[in-house]
Amino acid sequence: IDTTFRSTAARLAALLLQLAHTQNDTLVVEGFSHEELAERLGVYRETVSAILRELKDACTITSSRKHITISQPNRLKEIAAL
Repeated sequence: IDTTFRSTAARLAALLLQLAHTQNDTLVVEGFSHEELAERLGVYRETVSAILRELKDACTITSSRKHITISQPNRLKEIAAL
């Protein structure tokens, strides 16, 4: 799939879903800094931080240091499809 023309938010959502694993019936992404996620997408860390903040404000994810819990995987899938 060519992701070149998808929005950064869509690409980040897809990356989070790809990196996620199930832990106690919850999808989590562990061990990645904002910088590392940005490098994988070829964007600035600030861009990733801003999108993660928006996802957090929308209650789609919760996060702490190098740990992201996906609270609304279906919403994240919708964003990834854009």
